[in-house]
Amino acid sequence: MAHTVFSQNHVRVISSPDMTDLRSETVKHVLGQIYDAIEFFQGDKGYHSILLEFDEPFIHCEHQFETLLWNLLQALHDEDSKSFAWNEKVESDPGSVQFSFSLMGKAFYIIGMHPKSSRRARQSPKPMLVLNPHEQFEKIRATGNYEKVRDKIRRLDIAYSGTRNPMADDFGNTSEALQYSGRQVDKESWRCPFRPRNQKTTML
Repeated sequence: MAHTVFSQNHVRVISSPDMTDLRSETVKHVLGQIYDAIEFFQGDKGYHSILLEFDEPFIHCEHQFETLLWNLLQALHDEDSKSFAWNEKVESDPGSVQFSFSLMGKAFYIIGMHPKSSRRARQSPKPMLVLNPHEQFEKIRATGNYEKVRDKIRRLDIAYSGTRNPMADDFGNTSEALQYSGRQVDKESWRCPFRPRNQKTTML
């Protein structure tokens, strides 16, 4: 899917100076660009992604990046929730196995990437977040090719990184919030710091 997205130029890159800059005007600016990308790809039947890249800060470890990722997602959600409801096909509770992130009423699976990731496939020169529309995965499920695509991706990951990603799982088995940062965590004890507005949450 990633090869298809980039080969067809179906990726919108949004650059921002500092991932830690969560001032209202900065968050609104980034969110506005995300909205523009969502509208641009609206109705597009192909695969597409939105990539947020940041020049700063320097990433020292996976824990730091995980904190930055959830701080940013919280700030984006807080602003987004003023205008849009959560996507009705997924849950806003990060403790739910049906959880998926939502912006502008669209569900997204988030892939965090950074230089210090322990997973080779998640390493990138800068801290990045890739937003993949959830409907694309549902489209693959509808064609009956989901397992084939999933298994191929996992085989390639093993070949590239040497081992299978221990956090990888199918939607509906565990909360996908566990997978966003790329850090290996204990599925039983990890607590997601994200709090949806006006929603009840179930701790993982």
